[in-house]
Amino acid sequence: MNAERLLALYEQVAEAPDAVPRLRRFVLDLAVRGKLVPQDAGDEPASELLKRIAAEKARLVKAGEIRKPKTVDPVAEDESAFPPPHGWTWTRLADIAVCLDYMREPINGTERDKRIEGKPEDELFPYYGATQQQGWIDDYIFNEELVLLGEDGVPFFDPYRSKAYIISGKTWVNNHAHVFKGILISHSFLTQYLNVFDYTGRVVGATRSKLNQARAVDIPVPLPPLAEQRRIVAKVEELMALLDRLEAARTA
Repeated sequence: MNAERLLALYEQVAEAPDAVPRLRRFVLDLAVRGKLVPQDAGDEPASELLKRIAAEKARLVKAGEIRKPKTVDPVAEDESAFPPPHGWTWTRLADIAVCLDYMREPINGTERDKRIEGKPEDELFPYYGATQQQGWIDDYIFNEELVLLGEDGVPFFDPYRSKAYIISGKTWVNNHAHVFKGILISHSFLTQYLNVFDYTGRVVGATRSKLNQARAVDIPVPLPPLAEQRRIVAKVEELMALLDRLEAARTA
């Protein structure tokens, strides 16, 4: 997929009111299935990457930097949404990322207002929830790049809206978002995948859908070689920037 091909597709659906969201979803679907950039036989295969990830997780546990993660079952054949491309492998979210939910802490709006009252902006830190920043607070829990995946109040079944996003720096997260620290993987690729994953049968609740931690860490993930993850992310960013310009032109 390149810019010229994407523009040609846009011309075919330009009259549709949701043309740009549909194309954004199309790009992500191609990306996480290994159809956006070519595979390179010279890349370290994902099976070897998984070994390095396991070793790094063991090191972090031994150093006391993370809790020992729970063991999850391998991905069964009937859970694989598609055959893995060359060099890819199916794994689970718990195998490639550490869940840091035990560190998050909810603080209600009234209490946050009291804590930040009269304090300068440079002493405040973003406070995040299910899908976005919810405000500010005078302290932080995390100080690194992380992936947040909504736990509840998330549009799990809207194909065009985000369920996961990346935060970085000094931040605070409440209990409406699961917190994941990827190990030797691209957070951007993981976020792209979590935003197109089919959550059918994985979330519960009639009026307010909820994805509990046990079902979140168990999510099957198609893992590309790390070098290919980076190529995919670069191509997605290029094509999304083009779609942003097309959307701006439509609005104008």
